[in-house]
Amino acid sequence: MKFRGIVPGLIILLALGFVIYRLTYKPSSPSREGLYRLIGTKLGESFSNYLSEKGKVIVFTSGGDEFYVEGLKKSLSAKKITIKVVSISRIETKSETDYEDKLLEFYNQELSENPDVCAIIFLSQFPQLPSSPSMGKQIV
Repeated sequence: MKFRGIVPGLIILLALGFVIYRLTYKPSSPSREGLYRLIGTKLGESFSNYLSEKGKVIVFTSGGDEFYVEGLKKSLSAKKITIKVVSISRIETKSETDYEDKLLEFYNQELSENPDVCAIIFLSQFPQLPSSPSMGKQIV
């Protein structure tokens, strides 16, 4: 008979502890790399709906996108789609016309080496043309 007041007191104490824990608990935010990997996975899942099974995808990247690519590989490998990752580096030229020609030559070479490609993904912008004093001026 002495335990009548202890049991409800323990239940109240346990409930109060749980409420305090829930009010003060803050889950850790996902790491940037994990978030990028998740975005790549979701991109690959939605993209794979439009691809034939056992196809080949070329992913053009400029570096720093390796976590997106990991996510893409994870989701596209479920459909047995192979991924070729091609790093795009800076193209050194003197004129804008030469730059466009070299860029077109680069993409054409990659596509001719992989005729069985069913899709192309760009995870980066086109490589930037190096700035020079004559470039970037606007004619008014």
